[in-house]
Amino acid sequence: FFRSLGKEWFDDQEDIAKDTGCDVSTVKGFIKLLVDHGYLLVERKKLRGFVHSNSYKIVTSLQLHNKHVSVSAPVQPSSDV
Repeated sequence: FFRSLGKEWFDDQEDIAKDTGCDVSTVKGFIKLLVDHGYLLVERKKLRGFVHSNSYKIVTSLQLHNKHVSVSAPVQPSSDV
């Protein structure tokens, strides 16, 4: 809905943790790994005063594999993440 209005949409790390059944520290660590390995770019935005928000952009395809499943799921780069 927000994208159709030309506005940004995002999930905060607490929502991602809740939806994936992980701790917030696990989500932060995984995002850091994706950034460190060049899959995500981070843009830090100043909202107001000292409040900041990070915006992420997928910059390369990511192939996800599960050692228990023989099928992989490709994730394509997107300009809006």
